[in-house]
Amino acid sequence: MPTHPKPPFVERDEDGVNFERVVFFSDAVVAIAITLLALEIRLPEVALDALPQALLALVPEIAVYALSFVIVGLYWVGHHRMFQYIARYDYTLIWLNLLFLLCIAFLPVASSILGHYQHPFAVLFYCSVLCITSLMSVLLWWYASSNHRLIEADVAPHVIRYVFYRSVATIVVALLAAGTAFINTTIALVILGIGIVAQLVRTLFSAGIR
Repeated sequence: MPTHPKPPFVERDEDGVNFERVVFFSDAVVAIAITLLALEIRLPEVALDALPQALLALVPEIAVYALSFVIVGLYWVGHHRMFQYIARYDYTLIWLNLLFLLCIAFLPVASSILGHYQHPFAVLFYCSVLCITSLMSVLLWWYASSNHRLIEADVAPHVIRYVFYRSVATIVVALLAAGTAFINTTIALVILGIGIVAQLVRTLFSAGIR
């Protein structure tokens, strides 16, 4: 009896449960990463009269937490948009997704370092993590969308480009901030903050792109 070779990918509709496991697992990792961002802020144990000064000292950590929260949120929104267009999957996609989540799970560590140490190397390390995370996002989308490998044939080219350049934009902003860090860390963080806020605004106003 002839045997038919198993296709290299699985259609989303044929095995929806397994595909949803990939999405749910990704959402869980992002949720845990966002939670860990807040846990990295250590409340000071000081006398009552020294509490205002101690809380003021936490402002840099809180600012980095807010920035990292927005960044992880943007990664999650981008990831969600990608998987709206992905119609089938294979093990290469799963492994690329795991590498992306590996970077997401490490972001709380980079955020903690930047919050505790206002040093050029801390900024460089944080920006490097952002670059690698965004690169994994680019690779994930490139693999899925190249020649419509894992996405529907009717996904418009401008949508493919938008999702691609969205991740590339984060790399550009992070590289600019990293390059400025050894000149002035404050300016580097301002560049990073402005770039991320600009991406947030663009994401909010481009929600209808299809």
